[in-house]
Parts: sequence; C-alpha cells; structure tokens
Amino acid sequence: MAPEIVLEYVDVRDVAEAHVAALTASDAGGRRNVLAGPSLSLLELAGFMRKAFPEYAGKLPRRQMPGWLAQVVKRFNKSLRDTEPFLEIRRRSDSSSGIALVGHPLRSMDETVAETVRSLRARGLVPA
Repeated sequence: MAPEIVLEYVDVRDVAEAHVAALTASDAGGRRNVLAGPSLSLLELAGFMRKAFPEYAGKLPRRQMPGWLAQVVKRFNKSLRDTEPFLEIRRRSDSSSGIALVGHPLRSMDETVAETVRSLRARGLVPA
C-alpha cells in the first residue's frame, strides 16, 4: 500500500538539456525557466514500472493508502512525516518557458521510468 505522495517528475536528460540551453541561449539570462512533467502519485509511478518491467509487479504497491491512514501513520513514521507537503496534493507547474528553451516536448513518463530502472539495474542498485 502506497501513501498518496504526489510529485512532478521530469527526465534528468531533459533537465540537463535545459541547463545547457540556459547557459548558451542569449535570451535566457535573468529568467527562471521551470521544467516539470506530470504530477504522479507513487501508485501511478508504480504502474509505469509494472508496465515496463512486469517481473517487478509483485514487489510494487497495488493500492493507495487512504489519506486518513497516512495522517495517522505519519505521526509514527518520520519518512512519511517529512513528505507532508506532498501528501494528497496534486500540483501542476507551468513548464512552457522551460519546454521552449529545450526546444522539444519532454520525454514521456513511459520512457523516463523505463530508462531510470535500466540505469539503476546497470549500476547494481536494483536487482535485475
């Protein structure tokens, strides 16, 4: 069971491209360019992992922890307590300036999650 921790995700390769573009574009100076992908809960993120890597399906959460239960558990669990600003709150940042700076749409979550898992496996941080 996963608590409804919701974060905006973006591929690190898109972020790296945005940094390079911000350093090289003449009109980027003095501006803040936000780059954020979709807001996803941990359960939604697990769905992307399950789709790309069915062999992990048994280890991924299948149900959302009810909000009231997360509120109780966070009193006893520091890691959950630290996520308070992200519990049950779905944000959506305007990434139009960042996407314009990069010059192409952000990578899909399917691609981002699959490449992240492959990278973690290649480094031995997640069992293959």
